[in-house]
Amino acid sequence: MRSNASGVGRTGYSPVSMIKAILIKIIKNLNSTSDLIDELYSNPYLAQTIGFDPIRNYVPAKSTFSMFRKSFDINIIYLLITDLLFKGISSGFISTEFLAVDSFPNHAAQAA
Repeated sequence: MRSNASGVGRTGYSPVSMIKAILIKIIKNLNSTSDLIDELYSNPYLAQTIGFDPIRNYVPAKSTFSMFRKSFDINIIYLLITDLLFKGISSGFISTEFLAVDSFPNHAAQAA
């Protein structure tokens, strides 16, 4: 879904779709925005589910994602993920019975 708040210029992308795309990048542990764009083109069902249309070439360019990231606090997504995890644990949907240790680097923690 594309949106254009001002009514002038090229139609933009829904902020909700942009946030969903960034969330997918985090969840799928994609290394770059280019990898995210490749993922959206190679998985059109996923792209359409979040509001883009790769068939009509309605997937944001790297520069569009870059401008959106500059205008959006990415920490909000990490807070959202944390909140969802705690809600899943408190509702019993996610079990804390087992603990797994992962040696994969946590880039978010390193950036803080």
